[in-house]
This record gives sequence, C-alpha cells and structure tokens, in this order.
Amino acid sequence: MSVLEVSRFTMSARCVEGCGLFGRVPASPLPGNAAPEASSVPWSARSGCPMCLRPAVRILLLMLATWQSAYGDTLRIASTGGATELMRRVGEAFARLEGAKVDVLPGYGSDGAIRALAAGAVDVAVSARPLQNEEAAAGLMAIPLARTPLVFVTSHHAPTGLRVIDLADLFAREAPVWPDGTRLRVILRTRGDTDTLLVGQAFPQMREALAMARQRPDVPVAATDQDNFDLALRIPGSLTSAGLAQIVAEKPNLRVVPLDGVTPTVESLGSRQYPHEKRFFLVRSADPAPAVERLAEFLRSPAGRGLLRENASLPFGF
Repeated sequence: MSVLEVSRFTMSARCVEGCGLFGRVPASPLPGNAAPEASSVPWSARSGCPMCLRPAVRILLLMLATWQSAYGDTLRIASTGGATELMRRVGEAFARLEGAKVDVLPGYGSDGAIRALAAGAVDVAVSARPLQNEEAAAGLMAIPLARTPLVFVTSHHAPTGLRVIDLADLFAREAPVWPDGTRLRVILRTRGDTDTLLVGQAFPQMREALAMARQRPDVPVAATDQDNFDLALRIPGSLTSAGLAQIVAEKPNLRVVPLDGVTPTVESLGSRQYPHEKRFFLVRSADPAPAVERLAEFLRSPAGRGLLRENASLPFGF
C-alpha cells in the first residue's frame, strides 16, 4: 500500500472522544485484516485517534507531504465536508488558470483540516468555523471566504415548508410527522460539530430540542457532512441541517425545505430575507506558499467570486 493510500485510510477515521470529531471505524478495513465485529466501536478506542495527530500519524502525514512535493508542485487543500466539492470546483478552475496541480483532500472536517495545516501536511485549510485562540496563537490566519444559507433538507418527495417556531418541537418530539401526515425522522450531528452549534444558535429552543433528541436511541447521528447526506438519502421522511453550498455542489436527491415561506437561496440570503447562514474560512499559515497567495487572489477575482456564487456561496470582500 502506498503512502497516499495509507494516509487516506488513516484520515477516514475520526474521533468523537478526544477531538470531538468522528467515532466510527472505516467502512473498508486494511487489506488482510478482518472487518471489525461492530462498526460502532470508536476508532480511538482501538488504535488511537488519527485526527488528534498522535506522533505516528503526524509522521505519516508529513511523509505524504514529502512524497507529494517530490513528484511535483501540488497545492494541497484540506476542507470541511460541506465545502469539499465546492473547493474541488475552485481547484479545477484555479489549476486551469495557473497550470498547477491542486489536490482537495476529503474527510478532514474543520478541526482536522486546521490540524493538518498546523502540522504542515497541507498548504491551506477550509473551515466552517473561525480559529480558536490557540490556533491563532500558533500563527494560523483565517480569512472569511463565503457564507451560504444554513438549511434543512429532506428525502421527502414533496415537502411543504415549515415554520421556524415548530422546528424545536419536531426535533424534540418522539414521533413527529410532516404536514401531510407522513413520518418525519430527524438526523443529528455530533455534539461538537459546527452545524450542531449553528443550529443551536440560530433557531429558538433548538439547543434543548437537540439534547432531548440525542437521548433517543432511534435517532441517527451523522459524523460528517457526507455521512449526513448518506443518512438523509436512505431514511424516508428525513430532516437534517446542511449548508446550501453542499447541496448545490454535490446535487444529492434531497429537497431544501422553505422556512416561514422563504426558500433559501443566495439571493434571499443576500437580501436578508433568509437570515440563517453558515460561513467558510480560508485558513493559511503565517508563511504560506506562493500558490496559496495566488489562490486567494483568484478567489478575490470576478471569476473566483462568480464560481462561489454559482455554488450558493456569497463571497466576502477579502
């Protein structure tokens, strides 16, 4: 197995125990190893949390960085899941313009992307949260990149709109239903996930409602943005939160639910008719590679800003 393959396997497991991230073992075990008996066993309990950057994993990440740089000048971007496909599109456009190679690495999440940047494993990170004090003190810099509507999505084939004042009750109730009488099944995110924090801040009584829903064993918890969509697609009548940028970029077979009669769009967010938003930040080191500076310049350009808008993201004037 190559360094790149080992690294992608390692980064696919994230921990809810130590770092507040992922808590399941990878779907595909290493070749030659038997599959674990229970996929719910935390990876951190079996071999330590790779996203907490234990020494062996940190060395592995730096081996990946060295391996990549030896075979060409590659701009490595680690992104939160909600912006991964968006950044792939940005990377493709930037690569065509610059003649450079861009690699957008999936599966990091905001915390993991920032840690990977701090460890020197990637050149730039895209986060759904601002930097914490200790991250800024370490010399990292976060530039506001864009904001996208924070929405609720469903697998329901024809959902009617919901009222904001009813959301908390739908999440807290044991057997909620859609207005047409069909069963509504909520999906949660992990406690420390950015979407959990945003939903708790944006909607009345949602912190309490999410805590109540978390006590019910039948309520699924999505560990990543991609897991969130996978669950929402599989569960009939699902309801979960997401950023509209991920919906537009990935195009899953899910419907966005209007709130208080307003359909979430870039236009309704820009006019403040729809006030709920999720922000993305471009995080760089104190001494970034020249390609990182050029990427920031591209995102400031009309072409870059237009690409952000096409993917339901309102650019900041950075």
